[in-house]
Amino acid sequence: MDAQMWNGLVGVVKETYTASLSTGPVLHQLPFIEQLLSRSPEGWASVVPGWRPAPAQQPGREPVPPIQTAVNYAFTPSS
Repeated sequence: MDAQMWNGLVGVVKETYTASLSTGPVLHQLPFIEQLLSRSPEGWASVVPGWRPAPAQQPGREPVPPIQTAVNYAFTPSS
């Protein structure tokens, strides 16, 4: 995953987290599969996300640990 895609996903998580502060945590999953674009002779793959339909929001659920770590690192709510 490149930096631009990672920053975009963290941005979505931050917006979702901020929006849910007043109502408690709500998990919004953004499922995707990696679609292979090409592969270099050295074995490097170029991929893009193939976005899948999102399941319903899940109130009361916390993000999986890697996403929670990204949110904790990248975002501190203002008081």
